[in-house]
Amino acid sequence: MGTQVPGDRTPETPQLPYVMVRLDANLPHSSMANARCTLRVTVWHTAADPAWDLAVLCQGLLIVHSGDVIRGVRPGTGPLPARDTATGIDLSTFTVLANVRPVLL
Repeated sequence: MGTQVPGDRTPETPQLPYVMVRLDANLPHSSMANARCTLRVTVWHTAADPAWDLAVLCQGLLIVHSGDVIRGVRPGTGPLPARDTATGIDLSTFTVLANVRPVLL
């Protein structure tokens, strides 16, 4: 686990599993005391079942997480199994909806 992708890691390399987290949306709440973010997580793995299993684990870890910045997380969509059309590698993807505390600058 880490927050930086090593330079030699891409979904096309044989170093699986590979987990990518992306911010799909970041919308401020009308109260301005909260922001609602949609996070999309994609897991590439050696086969469809392990990809789905790891995606479910990642989703569960995100849902139970809370801290200074992330106030709460709800399930969005998925996990949905698929195959990467560019590489043929099995994957599973899901989204979660996170309530995030704004940071004063």
